[in-house]
Amino acid sequence: MGRKLQSLVTLCLLMVFCCLIPQALAAEVLAAYPLDADLFAQGMEMVDGRLIFSSGLYESSKIGVVDLENGQLKAIQKLPDHVFAEGLTATPAGIWLISWQEGEARLLDSHSLAEIRLVQYEGEGWGICYDGEQLFMSDGSAWLTIRDADSFEVKDRLQVLIDGQPIEYLNELEYANGAIYANVLFSDIILKIDPKTDQTLDVIDMGWMNDIVFPKGAWRDSNAVLNGIAHIAEDRFYITGKRWPKVFEVRLP
Repeated sequence: MGRKLQSLVTLCLLMVFCCLIPQALAAEVLAAYPLDADLFAQGMEMVDGRLIFSSGLYESSKIGVVDLENGQLKAIQKLPDHVFAEGLTATPAGIWLISWQEGEARLLDSHSLAEIRLVQYEGEGWGICYDGEQLFMSDGSAWLTIRDADSFEVKDRLQVLIDGQPIEYLNELEYANGAIYANVLFSDIILKIDPKTDQTLDVIDMGWMNDIVFPKGAWRDSNAVLNGIAHIAEDRFYITGKRWPKVFEVRLP
């Protein structure tokens, strides 16, 4: 099957599955905060009470802390011009920040965001999360690579399935409450995945957020897609997207 056809099948399967699950409509907006719409959201995570955020694109990739009062990024650390920043996650050793096609993962100091160590890896990097023991990393396929949280070495791989079918374009990741939450690129869907069984527990439809972020008639960048999940506590999360003017506090199932 060609890749374009496979992509269409994947998205159709997600839509059908979403309609069959009542929890898909369970997301609830609790609050909204401003966000600099120039930021190209790639990774987002709460670390010691701060919302750490990575913004992509070549020659302008950076990581910093979101000020929820004005939506600006502060305490910024700019990445080298050849790097396209992607997802990030916090571990006891520091914050891992991955790159798209450069095969570079940076371990950063959790407080200053200064670089501690640089490691190389093969393949693309999209999203990454930490379950308290190991890392899970996406590369745009249906597979999550399991890595050692200290050395970044590959330990295993996990294929994400819905009713036995692999789901491609897994993107930004967040681990919370025993599950992996994953954005699916080219969709308005978040998957809730059981990392022990590789099965999708819930398909959460976030498409209704588009009407809030981009009211009818408002101009929208073609890159402005859902991408960004940060766990706050219990069932509360921050959600945003690339070049979105807002970040939302929501409840997810």
